Amino acid sequence: SLNPSYPYHSSLDVQSLYTSCDMRLAMKSAISSFEQNPSLLPSNLSSSTIRTLISFCLDNSYLQFNGSFYSQDVGGPMGSPLTVQLAEIRVAEVEDLALSTSPDPPNSYCHFVDDGLGSFRDRKHADSFLNFINSLTDDLTFTL
Repeated sequence: SLNPSYPYHSSLDVQSLYTSCDMRLAMKSAISSFEQNPSLLPSNLSSSTIRTLISFCLDNSYLQFNGSFYSQDVGGPMGSPLTVQLAEIRVAEVEDLALSTSPDPPNSYCHFVDDGLGSFRDRKHADSFLNFINSLTDDLTFTL
């Protein structure tokens, strides 16, 4: 049931998630999870091998525009399943940090890809949490 003390519900959205997300930080988080819980890995792959494979994909992403080829240096390539997974890891990491360290977190919070939904006391409370979560990271920008 909803807490009547938190009647203000607001959506948080990450601006330009796939092109602004720091894929290297997301990769580090994924590798750390694998190292802490090796049962998540397929039996024939190590976390070092996964790191090498992800790095290879990130280092070798190119696009073509107006007949010229460009390297994807920031964010992740659109349409890549790896981009989606790494972005999801990064958003969850930032949201978890915000929820566990905020001096005044929302009463409840859930998320799906780049959208979050929180229960706040009022707009001022939502704005305060927004400012806090945005202070935690340089790569992701959340908006209400």
